This record gives sequence, C-alpha cells and structure tokens, in this order.
Amino acid sequence: MRTQSDVVSLAGLYVRWMPSVGRTALEALSLGLAITITAVFWYRVRRNAPLDFARDAWLWVVWMLATPHAHFYDEMILAIPIAALIGRHGYRLNRRLPVLALYLMFFSLLVLSWTPFQVYLLPLPLIGVAACMLRVEHHPKYSSSRSPELATSTVAGAR
Repeated sequence: MRTQSDVVSLAGLYVRWMPSVGRTALEALSLGLAITITAVFWYRVRRNAPLDFARDAWLWVVWMLATPHAHFYDEMILAIPIAALIGRHGYRLNRRLPVLALYLMFFSLLVLSWTPFQVYLLPLPLIGVAACMLRVEHHPKYSSSRSPELATSTVAGAR
C-alpha cells in the first residue's frame, strides 16, 4: 500500500509514512466507523418511506473515505450521489451546498499530485463533499419531495 499513489480514502493521509501495523489498525477503525454510521442512519430512517436518494447520498462518500484502497479514478462512483444532490435537470444548482459539493469534486484534481510531507490530500475535498451532503440531508429545503419535477409529475399523473 505504501507504494500506491492517488489514494483518495482516509488512508491517503497516512499511507506513506505510517508503519503497516498502525495503518491496519486505522483502516479497521475507519471501516468500523463507517459500519456504525451506516447502521445508526439505517435505524433512524428505516421506517421512512419513500427512499430519498439525495438524503442518503452522503453515505456513498463516507464509504469512499473508509475504503482503504480507494484511488482517484474510483471517484467516478460518486457521480451518482452528486447527480442526486444536484437534482433532476439540475434544479438544485441555484443552491450553495450542491454547487459547493460539485466544485469540491472538481477541485480534487488540483491536489491530485500534491503530496506535502508524504501525505495525499485527496481525501480533504471528499470530506467537504460529505459535509455538504450531510448538511443537505438535515435541511428541509433540499427535500426531494419538494422538487418542482415531482410536483408537476404528480399533477400530470392525477389527470
């Protein structure tokens, strides 16, 4: 793992300088934390219907950060939750948090090859993306049930 480049998970912060025993312990800790976060979130929303993908999108980023061998090219998996965050036809692109999350994904290109003190900085923009998505999850104005597309399709379906 020490010779791998472009590590986008939290392991990128310590992969180059930490001994293998410490890396293994931190990787197990980050995976355990991701499992715990997912279980708590599931327990909290298990009876809520329907599933709101924009609300749950931040979990994808949590798992990307927790996966020890995630690399830069694996970030394309996050296109799905970013698309959910932006909304159908980009109706949320007039809001600050979805735009910030989108640009943080773009800015991860700027830190792709920069490794000060043998530390990959790729996880830092993803932490910001997760924070934006988590904030959207807790803010009522970002609810998918309030989307203009859903409102018009409901009206059209009722005719």
